[in-house]
Order: sequence, then structure tokens, then C-alpha cells
Amino acid sequence: MLIQRITNSALVLCVLVSGSVTGADEPNQPGLAGQAPAATVVATHVIDPNVYSGPRKITEAIRGSRPLAAMVDRSGVKSIFVSNEVIVRAPLANAVAFAKTYSGSIVRTIGPSTPAPGQPKALVSKAFTPLAFVVRVNPSAMSLAKLDINSGKLGFNGLSKYSSKEGAQLAALIFQETVKKNKVSFNFTSVSHVLTSTAEQRDQNGVSDAFLWKEFDSGVGGQKAWAFVAAKGIARRVRVAIIDGGFWLNSKGVPCDLSFDAKCGPSGTAKGSSDLPAAPLQFDTIGDGSLFAGGPNPNNCSGGKPCPWHGNRSASVATGVLNNRSGATGTGGQVGVPILLKVDGSDDTIIAALIDAVGYGADIINLSLGAPCNVFCRSGRSMNGYTYALDTALDSGVLVVASAGNDGIDARTNNVWPCQYSNGKGNGVYCVGALNSATDTFGYSLGDDGNAASYSNFGTTVNIWAPTNIRAMPDGATGGRLAVHSGTSASAPYVTGVAAMMKAINPTLSGNQIKDIIGNAPFTPGTSIFGLPYHDPVSFVIQPYKAVVAAAGGYHLAPEIRIISPANGAHIVTGEAGVGFQSVVADVNDGSWPLSGYAANGPTQVSWVSDVDGPLATSGDTVGFFDFRSAAEGPRRVTATVKNSAGASKSAAITISITHPHVAPSPIIVWPANGANFQAGTYTVTGYAKSTDPGELGNVDCSKLVWNSSIASTPIPGSNGQCQARIEFAAGLRGLELAATGKYGDTGTTMVFVNVSPPTPQLVLQIVQPKNGVTEVSTNGGSNISLSGTATPSQSDSILGYAWSWYKTAAGPLTSQFVRDGLSQDLSWNIAGTGLCPIPGIIELVSLRLDATEFNSAFQIVNSGSSTVDFAISCQKLQ
Repeated sequence: MLIQRITNSALVLCVLVSGSVTGADEPNQPGLAGQAPAATVVATHVIDPNVYSGPRKITEAIRGSRPLAAMVDRSGVKSIFVSNEVIVRAPLANAVAFAKTYSGSIVRTIGPSTPAPGQPKALVSKAFTPLAFVVRVNPSAMSLAKLDINSGKLGFNGLSKYSSKEGAQLAALIFQETVKKNKVSFNFTSVSHVLTSTAEQRDQNGVSDAFLWKEFDSGVGGQKAWAFVAAKGIARRVRVAIIDGGFWLNSKGVPCDLSFDAKCGPSGTAKGSSDLPAAPLQFDTIGDGSLFAGGPNPNNCSGGKPCPWHGNRSASVATGVLNNRSGATGTGGQVGVPILLKVDGSDDTIIAALIDAVGYGADIINLSLGAPCNVFCRSGRSMNGYTYALDTALDSGVLVVASAGNDGIDARTNNVWPCQYSNGKGNGVYCVGALNSATDTFGYSLGDDGNAASYSNFGTTVNIWAPTNIRAMPDGATGGRLAVHSGTSASAPYVTGVAAMMKAINPTLSGNQIKDIIGNAPFTPGTSIFGLPYHDPVSFVIQPYKAVVAAAGGYHLAPEIRIISPANGAHIVTGEAGVGFQSVVADVNDGSWPLSGYAANGPTQVSWVSDVDGPLATSGDTVGFFDFRSAAEGPRRVTATVKNSAGASKSAAITISITHPHVAPSPIIVWPANGANFQAGTYTVTGYAKSTDPGELGNVDCSKLVWNSSIASTPIPGSNGQCQARIEFAAGLRGLELAATGKYGDTGTTMVFVNVSPPTPQLVLQIVQPKNGVTEVSTNGGSNISLSGTATPSQSDSILGYAWSWYKTAAGPLTSQFVRDGLSQDLSWNIAGTGLCPIPGIIELVSLRLDATEFNSAFQIVNSGSSTVDFAISCQKLQ
């Protein structure tokens, strides 16, 4: 029985009374998998606007305004979601059918994204193509009558709260589909963890040496870690994906200190220097929109306050370049290659960003965001692709680092996502809490004391503790001064950068191995500011120096290699000769290349490989050549690799762009000549085109010639490369265009104009009665049939003469019989005596022909014409 009581305009209480109440908090952990628990559950819901006081919408240029709602589960944990969107995991056809069912539309596909120009191609598994679809629906037609019934079937017992009726109706839609075992889920949102009251200004202390900054001092060993990496060297650069919002880049993805535009912030704020590369790997995952990630954060942060350049600061703490005389520095600044993936906090953008991070080859993923995730949220994320995307990264060895949050709550009890996520295979997100740090008057850290910050989330979910209040590169809000990144949002990328150093020294380390080293027993645990027994103490504090040394244990130094030609980012136009590659190689033990001998186990020659073209060259003297004339145009990443006598190898890489000459073919129209005169009609035109492309000198193949944009050419045998086509010319001044496309896709065109005169006027004749295909009735072998026709003479003063004849259709026109002639085209034809309809009950198929002859005023024949219709005669007998 469903009882509904309206207590006021803002509160609706629905109660399902059905059997006994199960005593388990989460019976059978059913989730949104359509598996009902063994016992019948009781589910109730309340619509209460007071459960959510945050931002009411996400506003985006691509998808416009997206309304938000909140839901609170029986444990009191609140999750935010987009109240008119669902995530559907199904084949495209099923997703289209689903959208049609609920008067919706697919607003994005969650799958691998296309890299921006000049960026390496993403290496994406087919399993990601596509993962899911975001469907915008109108849930207003959904009745709330079955919301609690279906909630109970899915095991969501107890009281749940929704901040709006629309949000509850969307839940009713999702639960209805889930009971049918369809994979449909909410599009939940997350917020970034940052303290928005922290000061953001220039380092007024005048300290520019990062070795003197307290957040990196000997207490945690940050500066010593940098020194070790510089002396040891790195095996390769490490791709660090920053999944966040608010990167200080212009509309073309270029850091704002290099090129300022509207996406950089208010006019006059493009001051200071960015630590980001000139062309960072990036993508805007919001709405399948721009390739570029620039612009303020579309989402708010802790407390619902704005944090426009949050992502920029996270990227700075993790990968800010060390010792470059500008910006700030990050823990991984010597080794990290940032991948900037813009999100707005909603599940679909985070899922897409996780997929892109893996596709771009990210070694480490940083998520300085999250929110409590209630039972609905956790179950939904098991279906909407969030857990799948996390599992794909984690199970492939990628380290995923997330901030614990700034709510001062137990992260595990409140299921703070993604920080608490573990997939049960021993692979989980690495959760980072913030150490307590006093600050000076400018907001800069004075060093941590080993305790947890009072605002930091805590509990067994938190794996490691790290400093906060980190200096960060300037952005659109600092007026050129260094920013300060605070809260657990800063602690997470601090750990991410340390992990990047470890991965750079030892690329074989998996995400789990990095975690084992960072949190191993030799590292001193911190203490706790929480005195009560039920609070977990600060466990392991990050020790960057010890971590990088442990990561390097047992390995020999690798040789140094540097590519000196072509320059990184070089634009190369292909010609008749190959492209030369040159590197400088030196090793402590082996000396400088070239050497006197090489061996399979080292030292080796330099090998060159392109991510687009495969192996390019192997060169003992560090010089190699490759012919790109048959290669695809565009950017490619070229990697040079060498190994020393100790068996240690080293690689260096550059990105170059290959372009072909792009000289369009020169088409020539042989016939007709420009200005030619002829009568309207269909003619054969001829032409050819010359090419100067390398490897395709001479005439272009006829298959690459097109007339008037759509008419293909065919070769003329024995004509030395000329081509032809049949084209109809109407009367008037007409243009004829010939286009030819060369080897590299370049198209050249030429055009002639001809004068086309009208065709000779013709006599137009038509039978209007009987109509073609009709059936006439004949009784007793007779009946009159009306014959009528129309004629338009070719000359206004002509005289027309007419003649009617007929024949049985099957017998053919050679059996025609005369009916009548004269100056009129209309008459009545009595078929009696014609031999038609000899017996009643049959159908005669008859063809009727009208001939006309046109005479001029001198009675000379100037034209003639004819028209024929086929009809049937039903032979009947009058009773």
C-alpha cells in the first residue's frame, strides 16, 4: 500500500509498507545491479530543499546550464548530481532508443578523446570505445508512486532525502530502469578540495630559492630528493595527469604568460610566468568540446566558494619546473610531463578524463577533488563507468592519487570518493591527508609539525600525509605573484610529484610498488592531534628523499642522450632527400659515442622510433636518415634510445611535424575552349592536370580529376594522360570547372566559360484523354470513347494537322489501325466494328496514338510529333 501525505509545499513524504524491515544496513550490498535482496525492505523518501544549499547549476559553454540536486541516503551521506542527465552504459542503438523513450537526447559520448594539434596520439584500448553515453532527459513525466517500491527492490531501505522534486523524479526513472537490469545511473558531481580563504600574493619574503621554502625542507626531505634526482638522472619523463578545473591557458591551449586572451582571466592579469610547457598535453572533457583545457574552473570548491585556477595550482605543486628562473616549483618538477584534463566535477567528465589519462599514457593520475558518496552514489558509480575507469587505470599499474578532503570528517565512514575507492584486487586510490602547517602573514608554509591539519579528513582511508600551503605558479587571480595552494588539494599533488620522481628513476615501478615504498615501515609515522581513541592517528608522513633513493636501489646509472637535430617542435617539409637525425650520447663508463664496438647487451647503437612511422633508423655514429615522402603528414613523437655497457638504457624524445610540399596540380581544359559557342545538349569534355609532387611528377591520374565538383573523369586511351566526361549544358552563359587533387591532398582548379544557345524549338504533344492506365467500359461490343489531346507548336503561326490510330498493345505498333484525321485533336471514337470486345467478360489492352504535323503559313512541314497512352477496355454485355 502506498500512502502519500503532503505536509507543505516543500515536503512530500512517501512510505512503502511491505512486509518486514531487514535489520542489515546494506542487505547483500545489492547496488544498482538489479539484484534484489533476499528480504523485503522498507524504503521512504522525503523532498526537502534544505538538504542542499550549494550551487544550483553548472554552467558550460557547450552544454549550457545543468541543474544540480542532492540526495541523502539513510546514513546521512549526501551526494550531488545533475538532475536532468543520466549515464547509460549500452550499445549506441540502445542508448538512442533509451533517449527516445524519455524524450531526451544524447549530449555526449564518454570515450577516448582526440589529442590537440601537435600532441601525441592517445594509445587507447578498444575497450574504451565508447564506454557510455550521457543522455539529457526530462524527468517531469515520472510518477513518484513507484520510487520507494523500486528503491526497496534494489535494497535501498530506510529514509532517503532529495533536494528537489525533479531530482526525485530522476531517481524514479533510474530505479525503474535499474530494476529492468539496464545500466542507467546518476551523473554525480564532485568538488575540489581547497581552502578558498588562503591568501594569494607575491612572496613578499623575497625568497626565490625553493631550497629555502619550508614546505620542501629537510623535515620531509624535498630538497634532498631534488638533489638526488639531479645527480642520479632519470630514465624517462613521467606523464602526470592532472584531472581538475581551472588551467591558466588561453583558447589555443598556450600558457597565458605566452599568449593572453579572454580565457586567461580579466584584462591586465597576464603577469608572471607559467611553469607549464608551451604546448602541454591537454583536453577539455566537458561536453566533447574544445581540445584545449584553458579557462577558469567551472565548478566551485569546498564550502561552495569559487576557486577559478584550482587545476593550475595542482599542476604547479606536482610538476612546476625546477630551476627555470620563473614561476614556482613542484615536487616532480624535474621529471613530470603534465597532462591537463579539464573537468567540471560531474561523473561523466571525470570518467572521460580517467579514460583520456590512460589513453595519453599517464603514469600517475592526480585527483584533487572528491565528495562523500552515499549508497546511491556508490551503487550508481559501479554502473556508470566510474569504477570501470578507475579499475582500468589501477589494474594497469597507474598510480591514482586523490585528496582526502577538507571537511574534518572520517573519510571512510563518509565514503569520500574517489579517495576511499579500492576494487578488492589489492588496487586502490592512494588517499592523501594534509599535515598541520603554520603559515606566515603571506600564507606560506612555516613547516609542518607531524600532526593532521584540523580541517583534513582522516580515518583508515587516508594512506599518507603530506605538507600543504605550497607556493604555486602565478595565475589569473594573483596579478603576477606566486599563488598558494592549500588544503588536501595541495597535499595530493605533493605526493604525486614525489611518485613522479620515483617513476622517473625506476620506470618499472607499478602504482602499488610506489605506494609500498612511500608508506614503508622505515619511514617515521607522524603523531595525531586527535586525542579521542576513535580517531585514527596520522599514519605515514611522506619522505621524498627516502622514497626516491629506495626507488633507485640496485640500478646503475644510465647513459646520457640528447637529440640535437632536428630541434624539438621542428616543422619539416619533405623533399627528395631523407631527414637527418643526430644525437649526442655520453656515459660515465663508456665515454662519448661513437664507440669502437657495440654488443646486444650494450653498449648499443642509437635507435630511432616514431610513434607514427615505427622504427626510423639505427646509427652507430648517432646520425640516421629517414625518408618521409610516403609518410602521413602531421606531428609525431620521435624517440632515440641507447644502452651502455652496464645494460642500462636511456631515451630522449622530440616532437616534429612533417608536411609535404603542398603544390596543387595545374588542371587544363582542352575542350571546350574559353568563350566557345554551341547549342544546349550533352557533350564530351576533355582535360588533364600536371603534378609536381615528389614521386608523382607528370599528369595526375584521371581518377583524381573531377568536373563541376561531382562528375568523375575517365581516361582517353592513347591520349597521353588526357581525361574526359559527359556533361549536359543548359542554355545561357555556363561555367565549366575542372579540379585535380594531388598526392598529398592538395586541389587545384581551372574554369572556362561558354555561351550555350537554346535548342531548336520542338512540337510538344500530349494525350489527355483517355488517361494512361485507365479502364474504359464497352457494352455489347460498342461504346464511344472520348479522345482529346493538347499540342504546343514550335512556332506561333503554325497550323497543326492531327491523326488518331490504335493497336492492341500486345500486337505492337506495326498493327496500328487508323481512326480519324483532321485539324482537331478532339473527337469521339466508337469502337463498334473495330474487332475489339468480340465477347463479353474480357479485358482488351489497347494503345492509342495521336500524331501531329506542324505546317507553316506556306503549308510546309516544319515539325512533327506523337504521343501514346496505354489503357484497358472492359467488355461487358448489357442485361
